[in-house]
Parts: sequence; structure tokens; C-alpha cells
Amino acid sequence: MFVKILGVMDMVSSVFLIGSMFHFPQILFYIALIYLAIKAVLFLPSLNVLTFFDLIIAILFFLSLFLAIPKTILIICFLFLFGKGIISLL
Repeated sequence: MFVKILGVMDMVSSVFLIGSMFHFPQILFYIALIYLAIKAVLFLPSLNVLTFFDLIIAILFFLSLFLAIPKTILIICFLFLFGKGIISLL
């Protein structure tokens, strides 16, 4: 049950993160970024591959606030998070 909740939260946060390109409210971007960062730090001791990717995605989206990161990289990160959420629901 806990894994399914995390999967849904991953899907929602990925939509909020990519929504910043489509003029969603900026607060949703920050909430999703904080969620990903907290989740990555909490699960860091387990340090599996998916947790490492969550940390990298959180860092990439944080850097997208200050640097011109190509949108294709951000879309790939969105697809990874959304797909991970869908897989955890199965």
C-alpha cells in the first residue's frame, strides 16, 4: 500500500514539475521539488538505482530554475517519474 501511495505521489509530482513549462502555478513546482528531495534523502540509505535517479531528477529540476537545461531532458525525467509511478501501481 505504501509503495502505491509513493507511486501516485511520483506521478503527481512529475505532472507538477513538467507543468511549470505549461504555466502551472509555480508553487506546485516547488512542492513537487521538495517532495522529491525529501523522498530521495529519506530513502538514500537504501541507495538503490531508482532512489539515485530520483535524486538526479530533483537536482536537474532544481538547476532548471537557474540554468537553461534543454526541455527534452526535462521531458525524459517526467516520463521516467510518471512511468515509475505507473509501474508501482501494478
